[in-house]
Order: sequence, then C-alpha cells, then structure tokens
Amino acid sequence: MIGRPKPEQLIVAGLMALIIAATLAMLTLVFLAGRRDAAPAIETAQDQAVSAELAGEGANLAAGLAEALHQQSLAQRQVLSALERAAIQAEDADAPLDPARADRLRAHDDQLCGTAPHLDGCGQP
Repeated sequence: MIGRPKPEQLIVAGLMALIIAATLAMLTLVFLAGRRDAAPAIETAQDQAVSAELAGEGANLAAGLAEALHQQSLAQRQVLSALERAAIQAEDADAPLDPARADRLRAHDDQLCGTAPHLDGCGQP
C-alpha cells in the first residue's frame, strides 16, 4: 500500500512544479519577445521580396516592349525601302512637281519644323 507522502516530499514536489512553471513562463516570454522583435524584420523581408518580384516583372515587360519596338522599327525600314525603290523607279519620278503641290508640301514642312525645330532639315528658329 502506498502511504501518505512525507511533508518534505510535498515541498520538493511543489518547488519542482514551481521551477518548471517559472521556466515555461520565462521561455514563453522570451519566445513572444523574439517574435515581436522579429516582426519588423519579417515585414521588411516580405516587402523586399514583393518589390523584387515586381521589379522582375517590370524588367520582363520592358524587354518585351523593347523587342516589339525593335521589330516594328525593322518592319518600317523595310516598307520605307520598298516605297523608296518604287518611287525612284516610277515613270514620273523625274517629272517636276505641280507648283501648287510643291507649295502645299513646303507649307506642311514649315508647320512640322515650327512644331519640332530639332528635326533634320529644319533651320534654327
């Protein structure tokens, strides 16, 4: 039969329980303090990760746009070359322009140079 525990045993058991409870409480406080202190660093790291992801997406979009513009520029050059060859080989290529048409073209050139004087062929304003 199990007898009643001695008072010394009860005191030792109580002290052990108290030490264990105090240790668990301290560990809990340290854990919570660490989480609280780490929260800004975690948030900063998450923000940096999102920022890096957005920067990567932006770089990919910019590269795609640059490639599309390059392809469009090549296509425009090909069309312009074909039109230039056709204009040079036209049967009326050496015929003088109608004076009224030449005046209209000069007026359009003047208007364009007034809007963008930095273009080639435009005199200084």
